Amino acid sequence: MLRDPALVAGLFYMLQEGEQFLSHGQEALKSPEREAFPKVAVVLLHYGLMGNGGEATQYTEQCLGSVETIDYPNFEIVVLDAGSTDGFSEKYKEGFSDAFPRLPKTTLLRFEENVGCAQGYNMAVEYAIKEGAEYLFLLNNDTIVLNSDILANLVDVAVRFPEVVAVGPKIYYWKEQEEEPEIIQFIGGRFAYRIVGTGQEDRGQFDEERAVDFLSGAAMLVRADVIKRIGLFDPRFFVYLEEFDFAARAKVAGYKCIFSPGGQVRHKGRHSIDKRYKPPYVEGSARNYMLLIRKHSGKQKAQFIIRATTVIGKSIFGIIAKEKNPRRLKNLAKSMCDGWRLELE
Repeated sequence: MLRDPALVAGLFYMLQEGEQFLSHGQEALKSPEREAFPKVAVVLLHYGLMGNGGEATQYTEQCLGSVETIDYPNFEIVVLDAGSTDGFSEKYKEGFSDAFPRLPKTTLLRFEENVGCAQGYNMAVEYAIKEGAEYLFLLNNDTIVLNSDILANLVDVAVRFPEVVAVGPKIYYWKEQEEEPEIIQFIGGRFAYRIVGTGQEDRGQFDEERAVDFLSGAAMLVRADVIKRIGLFDPRFFVYLEEFDFAARAKVAGYKCIFSPGGQVRHKGRHSIDKRYKPPYVEGSARNYMLLIRKHSGKQKAQFIIRATTVIGKSIFGIIAKEKNPRRLKNLAKSMCDGWRLELE
């Protein structure tokens, strides 16, 4: 079951009618061929604050512009604006068709509180599943899609492997100049710290499908039927590491995650290595590592202990040696205590 379904009642949404679907026109929306493809909902979260120069709105618009290029015959879009004060919902309350004429049907959900990344996805996903989505493509608003056949390729993997809970694309670091090489940010990871491929120039060395322990919540396709069985994200994580917990629970239930090179996106989030030691990432991840360790048992608990020790140790070194701000260690310790004290189910 999905978590906190009553929260969805607090949403209001605007549904766009009669939009053009890419180059296929209105006939494509009604064609029998469209129904032969599993229905996918592309889910984006928007959270922007007044006074930040419209940065979040710019990211979301850029992301939606890239989604316009997707040529999958049967997908819709759900955008959740949770607690923003930057005027995004007001700007698009009449719909997205004027700014993005090639988008398929797009729903804007608005919630007055910032419920966090984990719960925000849960609310948008629950709505999409009620509307008949068989797969959910979770996409951070600070990403752009690079290939038009991304959904076709990711869905193909999920259909071929019914034991798969999620399929992840190749995620690159953000770049400003097209002539720069594509540097891999993420293709998958192992619970005991290892992130595969990070920082490597893409020379085709990761062009085969592979099973991984977890995928990045920045971009991944998730099966609706599995979500109905195991739930999606634990809202207590709020932001950071929610995909670790989700993948760990799925693995215990007999499912696995797969990386597929058939999808490529760029991700702006934490694109600078310097941000690794900055709040709120350090404090938020430390808090959530404690929750991960408490929630899980056996081999997974041991793996998360190893990972937490390594990551938090590097954070401590970064705070002392790079930032030269030992007072922040107090905040780090408090965050770890907060995570350890969180009430378990």
